Amino acid sequence: LMLNSLHNKGSGLLGIGKYSVAPDHIARYKQFFSSAYSWDMHRWFDHLPLQEHQRIHKLEPFDEWEEWRIMCGHYCLAVGTKGNIIPNNATTDHPESHQQQQQDNNKEG
Repeated sequence: LMLNSLHNKGSGLLGIGKYSVAPDHIARYKQFFSSAYSWDMHRWFDHLPLQEHQRIHKLEPFDEWEEWRIMCGHYCLAVGTKGNIIPNNATTDHPESHQQQQQDNNKEG
């Protein structure tokens, strides 16, 4: 529905067929840049500082979090750079994925 609506308004998502998921965007950008990152909007939201989450929650009561997460999963911000913009000790993973990775590392060690 959303794709048809955008197309009918003359704003079709022209690359959606070829670049429909984050790894597709990363591979595309790595053709031209040394580093590439792609996070869906849910991931960006989860990485906001606690103060920003608190500020947002005060703006208006909201109880449709499941729908919000689904919607945010449909949008991403993809970035290609000529150098690494993420510090070596930082992770580009979703916080929950990073937490799971740490737990797995602890089991191995």
